[in-house]
Amino acid sequence: MISTGLFTLHRFPIQVQQNEPVVLYAFGDVHRDSPLCSTYEWQRFLAQAEREKAYLLGMGDYIDFASTGERKRLSQAELHETTLHTFEDVADRRVAQLAEELRPFEGRIVSLLEGNHYFAYGSGITSTQKLCEELKCHYAGASAFIRLALHRNKNSKGGSVCDVWAHHGRGASRFLGGSLNRVQQMQEQADASIFAMGHDHKRSVGSNAKLCLSQGGGGLRLIHRRQVFVRTGSFLKGFERDTVSYAADGAMSPNDIGPVRLELTLCRDQREGNDYQEVEVKATL
Repeated sequence: MISTGLFTLHRFPIQVQQNEPVVLYAFGDVHRDSPLCSTYEWQRFLAQAEREKAYLLGMGDYIDFASTGERKRLSQAELHETTLHTFEDVADRRVAQLAEELRPFEGRIVSLLEGNHYFAYGSGITSTQKLCEELKCHYAGASAFIRLALHRNKNSKGGSVCDVWAHHGRGASRFLGGSLNRVQQMQEQADASIFAMGHDHKRSVGSNAKLCLSQGGGGLRLIHRRQVFVRTGSFLKGFERDTVSYAADGAMSPNDIGPVRLELTLCRDQREGNDYQEVEVKATL
């Protein structure tokens, strides 16, 4: 198991204005404490998201310490208790740094998924869980089914929903088509509007339309519902001059730096005397 294996469900309300989009960034694979983390792009992303009053969905791997193999070796090592405390102190500092940087988004973090890079504390929690505690947001585990409930005001029963099927991600082909194909395969497991994966450090979007039926006062209504598929990029540089990296060693492609930007719009449609509301989803790099 490369991650915790935990599956969760979560409902997150978002107050919106009708026909005005709200922005949701799917971001992950930050590896914030790695020397190859693109600090400039990370800070630029945070500033842009704050200006847009955007919501965030974390896709895992926020810190680099530690990988699956490293956690296994640490758990098998016979270490002094003081050494274990030293590791926990290091993890605490890295979590605290991320929490401070993400603090402006408290209340607008939909969820944070777990990745395969995290520190496992002696108490049984992970560094991602600790980050969620700091930011008072939902811990999504390795895989999550998330319902975004868009409504016009706090007391309104009107509105509509947008479902997200998210997983930190599994590896795929080194080509963009194969990477996104793995995401599209997620629609075999669940019915959602957004399917999201990270992990392979590629950033791409795709979509298709699915026919649905809706029953209203005027009878059956045919709906073309868009489904969006995203790989959510990374903030870890694959290549840096005179620097050792796994990408250079493996003759890999450069990582695609940055998040995926999603726009969610609560649309109202009146046909045949009936009032319909649905969420329109657009994804861009």
